[in-house]
Amino acid sequence: MQKALTYQTFFNFQRPDSYKENKTPWQLAKEKCPNLQEEALLLPPVDPDALMNKKVA
Repeated sequence: MQKALTYQTFFNFQRPDSYKENKTPWQLAKEKCPNLQEEALLLPPVDPDALMNKKVA
């Protein structure tokens, strides 16, 4: 899960998208919502298999 979080952080904050004016998702989000906090794009990845295997009491 750490690798997924590392890639997600890279993708959202450092990797420009050539189809989106060479801007990162963070730059695009800030343009649409200037008050947005970085935490909005720092949500941890979810392992759906772990959720499915979790027993509900």
